[in-house]
Amino acid sequence: MQKFTARSIAILGVLVALSTVTNILSINVIANIFSISFNHTVNFISGALFGPFFGFLSGVIGDLIGCLIAPKGPFNILITISSGLPGLFSGVAFILYKRFIKKKNAILYTAFSIIVYIFIAVLVTSGLNTYALWLMYSKGKKTFWAYLSIRVPFQLIVTGINLFLSVAISLALKTSLFKDYFPKRKEVENFKQEIDKDNG
Repeated sequence: MQKFTARSIAILGVLVALSTVTNILSINVIANIFSISFNHTVNFISGALFGPFFGFLSGVIGDLIGCLIAPKGPFNILITISSGLPGLFSGVAFILYKRFIKKKNAILYTAFSIIVYIFIAVLVTSGLNTYALWLMYSKGKKTFWAYLSIRVPFQLIVTGINLFLSVAISLALKTSLFKDYFPKRKEVENFKQEIDKDNG
């Protein structure tokens, strides 16, 4: 259970603010079918960096505040839950990774993060989120699978962009997902010295 300390509350506040901003700034390209949003990127990184509790909470609270400040349609609890799930799933996934995969390999860690993000995109974006929108706007007009087939091509583009941003931003952060998995400068120098000794 995550403890509420002054530091954790401050971190949660920043994550909620970022989640709220990305929620508000999402752009509807095709009404009720396709929108461009970077909300899942923020929530994915939140969960991966600070754990499933903060990841889920920041996504849910960010969505609720976004609905109050700039509503884009009727409130739907399924969409709110789907906003929190990327943080929850990424948080759990990276906890398991650090527990069971001890090898410090940046390529392996990056590949793992991509797999996790794709899993989240399929389950949350194409699954729960699409189902929620279908219930709100298209139930009785077209089947869920017909509605999904319209959304998928557009969502693939947005998913690709969010995936790239998730990895790139994580790498750029000092508290990066990958900071413990890249060799330190001293380790590189020691490795070079060992090679020179072997060659000498």
